[in-house]
Amino acid sequence: MKVYIHPEYHSYSDFLETIPNQIEQGKGICIHDGRNKVVLFENQGLRVVAKKFKPANWIQRIGYTFFRPTKAKRAYLYAGELRKRGIDTPHEIAYFEESVHGFFKNGWFVCEECAYPQVFSVLDAATQFPTDLAAAVAKHIALMHEKGIYFGDLNLGNFLYSQGGDGTYHFVMVDTNRSRFSSTALPLTTCIRNLRTVTHRRELYSFILSQYATARGLDEAFVVEQGLNSLEKFERSIATKYFLKGLLKKK
Repeated sequence: MKVYIHPEYHSYSDFLETIPNQIEQGKGICIHDGRNKVVLFENQGLRVVAKKFKPANWIQRIGYTFFRPTKAKRAYLYAGELRKRGIDTPHEIAYFEESVHGFFKNGWFVCEECAYPQVFSVLDAATQFPTDLAAAVAKHIALMHEKGIYFGDLNLGNFLYSQGGDGTYHFVMVDTNRSRFSSTALPLTTCIRNLRTVTHRRELYSFILSQYATARGLDEAFVVEQGLNSLEKFERSIATKYFLKGLLKKK
């Protein structure tokens, strides 16, 4: 087991190193149990969220052993990179990598807890969405793109938020491991591709696109048109993928 703990959290090492085993034993408060498992732990006043990533298949095991960083390591490194660029995210604490017979198998990532609610519950799941929050989300995405950040899982469930007394919103981004970074602002075609995963709700998506265009000084009609076209192509590709999966299962 490879263990890396952020220097600021070395005093918690004894506790942190037990987290992978605790997850396997079903301890902690389970927040999510799907493709990945997310568990909340508390120790000496420190509340942490630990994610166990889905075990790697053989192709991934070869890739993560020899060619690219694991999801756990990327989550750790990218959290720090986001903050360097002025985008808030829970502070990275540790990551763990388990290898079997010299090949990577499992990974865990640990960060501080952020108890803010998800934007999804207020925007995507609401009958009528608050336009001020939607506009703030659009401006935050525009800021990330201008800072050269392609947030790899750009959906409203990964925006946590709080609202100040003056009405302004503060966002904390989670699920960082799929992100990519550039030394310059992202080209518009890349931005449109990134935006298409924000929401499938058309009126909300169109509003976010229009506010995004305004925030970046772009042609609103063009950005909305391109964004809607990109979303439709994305949805068709997803539908085709699941249709083919269904055919293979029947066989």
